[in-house]
Amino acid sequence: MNRKSDVATIFPSFLKQMETQFDTHVKIFQSDGGGEFVNQSLQNLFKTNGIILRISCLGTPEQNGLAERRHRHIVETGLTLLSHASILIKFWTAAFRTAVFLINRLPTSVLGYKSPHEVVFGSAPTYDSLRVFGCSCYPMFAPFG
Repeated sequence: MNRKSDVATIFPSFLKQMETQFDTHVKIFQSDGGGEFVNQSLQNLFKTNGIILRISCLGTPEQNGLAERRHRHIVETGLTLLSHASILIKFWTAAFRTAVFLINRLPTSVLGYKSPHEVVFGSAPTYDSLRVFGCSCYPMFAPFG
């Protein structure tokens, strides 16, 4: 996604993929009221698919507490990767992508000590492709290839 305004064209295919690949349905969609989510195109899609749209009050990020905490976890993990590897901040996208990759493969007590990957795909993740982040002998996107 290059622009936030792309949400209206991308979300329908995401919705279909969730239904097809994971045999699950989106029931509620919560937004901070940003224009990329609150528009006629998405409103019609939500209504057609029986999805409830909840919009939090302006200036109250605490109403999106879970999303805010997840975002903070990703940012802190990504910044830690950059710092530990002594890599410039301009490589934040690689660090944050790696952070999400790792977080999705780490067991969590919230999921009964299973990883998000295991819950979604039904099998434990493999760790063979993991490399030291920022190590000069491995490309930065090694976990994704």
